[in-house]
Amino acid sequence: SKSDGFSGIIPTELGRLENIEILDLGTNSISGAIPSELGDLVNCKFFSLANNVIVGNIPPEIFSMMNTVHLDLSANNLDGKIPGEIANLRNAEVINLSENELSGKLPKKIGKLKSVVRLDLYDNFLKGSIPHTIQRLSNIEHLLLEKNKFTGMVPPEIGNLKKLARFTLGNNDITGLMPEEVCQLRTDASLLNLESDCGDDPAEIECECCTLCY
Repeated sequence: SKSDGFSGIIPTELGRLENIEILDLGTNSISGAIPSELGDLVNCKFFSLANNVIVGNIPPEIFSMMNTVHLDLSANNLDGKIPGEIANLRNAEVINLSENELSGKLPKKIGKLKSVVRLDLYDNFLKGSIPHTIQRLSNIEHLLLEKNKFTGMVPPEIGNLKKLARFTLGNNDITGLMPEEVCQLRTDASLLNLESDCGDDPAEIECECCTLCY
């Protein structure tokens, strides 16, 4: 449901609210780009612009909000690359950039997100291989990468993510064998959902341990 039915663009003056801890403008009809001035909200812990019609690139300044625990920019029309500055969100537990038009490779610096529990990147145009640095996300439980253009193979290092509960890879261009190290998480750890493109004959990914094959 629409919250207050805000429309129009985000005023740059919002960036002056430096003591604000929660900014939730989700589920409105906000358009235009994200003003870089919002990066001045250094005390903001919960930041959501989800489910609007916002366009343009994600300004790197947004990731200056070092205290952000929850960042949600999902379900907009954002494009361009994910800035490497995303690595500054050291306290973020939830980062949701899904359902946009983001492209380019996933920055290798993504591995610096030590606190992240949930990383939603599904339904974009992200390409290239999954960076091996992803193995450093030691607290991650939900890693959602489906509906992108990722290529290469599944990094075996994902087997190091002992808290991983859900890992979705379907509808990508990833090929090869699902690494034994990842399958081991199904038996030894908490990996309940493992989804990949293992449904066709021949399958893009050979996976004996997947819970859902696309």
